[in-house]
Amino acid sequence: MRPARVRYHRRVKLSRRTLGAAALGLTALASVAFFVLGGRGVSTAEIMAVRPDDVTIGGAAAPITVVVYYAFTCADCAEFHRATLPGVRARWIDTGRVRLVYRDLPQSDLDLEISTLSRCLGGLQKDRYLTWLNLLFHRQSQWAFAREPLAVLQAYATETDFAGFDRFQVCQGNPATESVVLEAAERARGFGVRAVPALFVNGRRAGAGNLDQLLAELAR
Repeated sequence: MRPARVRYHRRVKLSRRTLGAAALGLTALASVAFFVLGGRGVSTAEIMAVRPDDVTIGGAAAPITVVVYYAFTCADCAEFHRATLPGVRARWIDTGRVRLVYRDLPQSDLDLEISTLSRCLGGLQKDRYLTWLNLLFHRQSQWAFAREPLAVLQAYATETDFAGFDRFQVCQGNPATESVVLEAAERARGFGVRAVPALFVNGRRAGAGNLDQLLAELAR
């Protein structure tokens, strides 16, 4: 049975001010997420368990697992990907000490559309999905404020040979892929995670700003 569709806020015309304010509010909400988890009796093992639909970077044998919940229109999520992840990847992931788990958690109808589109375009190829995710986060300021964001993404897909017109059309609102995204979002809410970005390191709540410090403490 297909999960009930989440009622997200309908997308309004975005502005830098709107998206920035939203990101600040979501970050504030995320700061209490860990305590909500405790109140719901959810174990850290449930949160940290890697599922088949998770997108991962790094080896499964890494002693430290970092789970990151994100949304494509989240400004702080894009900043984490652009500014924090490269250093974490070079120091921790590529050296075999950390495995990073990406989980998309839509915050709006537009996020849901893009998460569905992106997972469908990437298919079962993790590297392909990550390439697309990297492109969208690096160009977020261009497409997220466009009058027709999906038209801009279609241009990206064709310009970079990521997907042709037919494939792009098939993937928009793809029911099977959307169900996967909705199920993952429902699990996140069951864990008490509703805001993005939300980071967990071996079950401990972390902020993007102190992630490297926390990883260093755990690696001692």
